[in-house]
Amino acid sequence: MRFNAVPMAQDYYVFVHFVDANGVQHSSLNGDHLPPVGTSRWSGSVAYNVPRTPPLDLAAGTYTLRLWDPAVRRLVR
Repeated sequence: MRFNAVPMAQDYYVFVHFVDANGVQHSSLNGDHLPPVGTSRWSGSVAYNVPRTPPLDLAAGTYTLRLWDPAVRRLVR
């Protein structure tokens, strides 16, 4: 995963859900997690690996990562 980041007010989870262009969620690939370096300390280029093996029939497309705030149980905008 690669992010061009600025420090944030707190540490967030990375919200990893694969949803294709038809709105179908591929739950076997979900992988919400705390990154190895907290988002409150991110600055500039941040990169780390989270292995996922997509199924061969996964539709081509653009997939987006979001940040999750567990304290309020919602995605960060």
